Amino acid sequence: MKKFISILFKIIIILFYVFILLIFFDFVLFRQVLKIGMPFLDNLGTKSYRIPAAYTGFVLESIMDGQNSYDKVKFFKSNNDTLKIAFFGGSTGQYLNEEYLNKKFKEYFKQDVELRNLSCSSSNHRQHLHMMLEILPKYNPDIIVFYGGVNELIQPLWYDPRPGYPYNFYYKSETSPFKQFLIENSALISEWEYRKRKITPYQKLKDEYKPATENWWNDIINKYFETLKLSNNFAGTLDSAFYGKTKFIAFYQPYNIDLIEDKGDFNAVNERVRKELKKYNYIVDIHDEFNNFNSDIWDDYCHVKFDSGANEHIIDVIAKITAQRFAEKK
Repeated sequence: MKKFISILFKIIIILFYVFILLIFFDFVLFRQVLKIGMPFLDNLGTKSYRIPAAYTGFVLESIMDGQNSYDKVKFFKSNNDTLKIAFFGGSTGQYLNEEYLNKKFKEYFKQDVELRNLSCSSSNHRQHLHMMLEILPKYNPDIIVFYGGVNELIQPLWYDPRPGYPYNFYYKSETSPFKQFLIENSALISEWEYRKRKITPYQKLKDEYKPATENWWNDIINKYFETLKLSNNFAGTLDSAFYGKTKFIAFYQPYNIDLIEDKGDFNAVNERVRKELKKYNYIVDIHDEFNNFNSDIWDDYCHVKFDSGANEHIIDVIAKITAQRFAEKK
């Protein structure tokens, strides 16, 4: 019996050392040194400047000014003599320089302007609607501007497929902390998830919602227009020193469909959206605004090179159209 216990103990010791070696190779050598594993780790918001935010899902860290609550941040500092504008978008909105936005809006409105760029990489208009509900009532902005289309329509094809959901909701809110720990620290587990998508709920959601089918595209498009309608209606409940009630305008952004991979029949979806948005006076189609630029302005299907002048051009277009709509006071 003592011999058996001794052998069993040795086996346990050996297994323990094997386990320690496995952890070292998997968690340290493979993951940290060789960077093997899930390549879109940062996109899931696990090591990112996108920080968690109630109701919104996540928000750009710099917007929060080091705070952990919307209630602690003073988003607007101006008085009623300054036109207050809240600007919302995804990464393409985030890359529009706030100082230059202020400059162009001030130029076209011919008065003092305080514009806050509240855009956040990977966020969609449903999240922006929640941000409006959270932070804008106490400020009574005069104009709310939405700039988007990509994250609302094409992003769900590759990430969380539920219309209007934050792209990483299935991971951040529906994957257990233990599974998240393994995915973020284990090269083997994260590589398995990347290839098979069996650890998170992603594959089950994909099987349920069936992305790229006709019914799914219908739901995505309907959610896009529903969100803009709700945003416009909510803006109209806020008081404005300049207009009586806050004005709302949404811009359908430019992007290069030819550079989108695994897009299904998105060309048809894009054309359908552009046709339908003509029915709404608060949505403006600026999808073709980069057509006169050379094709080498694109970094990818929706982001343009910072030195191309395209971002400055789109700021000028947005500011000019917004001023044409709302330059006259109440």
